[in-house]
Amino acid sequence: APPAPPKRLRGRTAGGKACTCPAPRVIKGSGPEGYCTKWFFSPMGSGVIRKFPDVSDLLPQRAIVAPKIEFLRDKEFARLAGLAHFDRVALTYEGILQVKQGGDYFFCVTSDDGAHLYVDGKEVASRPGL
Repeated sequence: APPAPPKRLRGRTAGGKACTCPAPRVIKGSGPEGYCTKWFFSPMGSGVIRKFPDVSDLLPQRAIVAPKIEFLRDKEFARLAGLAHFDRVALTYEGILQVKQGGDYFFCVTSDDGAHLYVDGKEVASRPGL
């Protein structure tokens, strides 16, 4: 049997400090029960964020499973993260998008700070910001 995945991960933050966080995972089953949401607080340190941060080699400070990806206000992000405010945060969502009927689909993103949407590694929608 393959080894069990770790429950906690050690890595570094954007500031280079060591950190430990829960191992993010995607729940798989008969359908997409949620999206593995990884939170990166201040991924660029305390400096001004001028471009989208590359978080691929960072460990998230928080990981949860979100039932959907639909946020209309910063307060909704903050509530999901358990934060009093929401600023200088990068998020990634990973999961299964279940398409029940074939056809053409239109994807869009809205954001005041910017967002990118990738499906199978291909950018399908973008809202540059920052």
